[in-house]
Amino acid sequence: MDKWWLGTMLALLPLGPVHASTTLLSVCSAPPAVSEPNGQRALYASRGEEIWLTWSEHGDLPLGCHGLALPVPAESIRWVGPAERPADVDLPRELTLQGDMAASDVNVSEVIWHLAEPPADSAPAQDVPLQHPQSPDEDASAPRSAWIWSPEAWQSAADSLWALAEREHLDTLYLTLPVSADGELETPSAVSEFVSEASRRGIGIWPVIGDPRDVLSESLPALLNRVAAYRDYNRSVPPQARLDGLQLDIEPYLLAGFALGGDHWRERYIATIREAHATLDGEMPLDLVVPVWWGTHPAWGKRWLDALPDGKLSITVMNYRTDRDALRRGARPFLAWGSEHGVPIRMALESGPLPDETRLTFSSQAASAEGDKGQLWLFEQLSPPLLVLLDEPHAGLPGTPFVQVRESTFAGANLTFDGDQARLNAVANALTHEWQQQWPSFDGIAVHGLDAVYW
Repeated sequence: MDKWWLGTMLALLPLGPVHASTTLLSVCSAPPAVSEPNGQRALYASRGEEIWLTWSEHGDLPLGCHGLALPVPAESIRWVGPAERPADVDLPRELTLQGDMAASDVNVSEVIWHLAEPPADSAPAQDVPLQHPQSPDEDASAPRSAWIWSPEAWQSAADSLWALAEREHLDTLYLTLPVSADGELETPSAVSEFVSEASRRGIGIWPVIGDPRDVLSESLPALLNRVAAYRDYNRSVPPQARLDGLQLDIEPYLLAGFALGGDHWRERYIATIREAHATLDGEMPLDLVVPVWWGTHPAWGKRWLDALPDGKLSITVMNYRTDRDALRRGARPFLAWGSEHGVPIRMALESGPLPDETRLTFSSQAASAEGDKGQLWLFEQLSPPLLVLLDEPHAGLPGTPFVQVRESTFAGANLTFDGDQARLNAVANALTHEWQQQWPSFDGIAVHGLDAVYW
């Protein structure tokens, strides 16, 4: 039986008697009918099927679920999430949970599996002189673009947009141009007037659309309706009022459980892009906004790049770093691939506010030394395997314990220039000069977060 098909699975282990201090941790193929669950969350498993995690002190194991009885009260559970350990990684001695670890509402953004000794916790990046060709800030010249998300910016504050574009030397704006539920561009006459003025000023306008759920097969028709709306608008207006292209910012990795099904989501993403590209029918360029880690991830990398459609395609990489060497490392696989295949590649930097995140590091060795007690437990007998974070160390659970050994901060300053436009421009100009010399595919810099800086 397929290990990921949960519809007919029952308990993997005998649950034994359930008493007041025992919590049932369940994995279900449908929303379980649990009265007064203490906690529940939905996520996607390896083939894109939706599953539900539930923990409760009330009732029996729900029908269509499998699970474990944990000898802890339900209120001691702070967080439950999939153990997204790569298949070729042995059980680590340490792992780190990164995110907002506030006592009332834990939100884990990343689980870091340490292969050997964990890396030193990150401090805010510091620029140091590096032996790479650089140019004075004012000498670098390359396309510069930015996202402005609120439709009100172009609908009622166009003069402010033009001033921003002049101040930041922008030649392209990525904007929200709303499409109605029936697939029609809203206020097309206002869009035409605005785009015509942008054209007169030498500024290209690209609508940006996308949602993580757009890779789901049931979401594809609605996405293609939006794509067709922009294509049909361009067909109906004179050249000066036409949109320069369409940008897709789908970000499927924000789906809960995404890492459990890397191959599945890669193929769904590729299929979605191919459909959108075909809908444009060569009449508009298509730009893809992608995370920097897709350039080197084993499930992505060239496996998705080589599968992209040909013609009128470009890529914008969310290379959200502030350290110049980190920016170079993130850019290299994309710029190399783009240069080989003739695909323009733009590098995006972040200028908006990003919070610091807490890193809690846990050790299985330390847990063994403390009598197999831990705040974090790994249950690999479940499908998918789960991590459970408790409020304090507990013993006697049917899994692998990890005890907390460190707490540190991952600074948002590693990822964003946080409104320091002088520093952002200095870094961008130096790397622009460098990338222009080295990579024919380099197509300029995009800046995210300017609306937070100036609005």
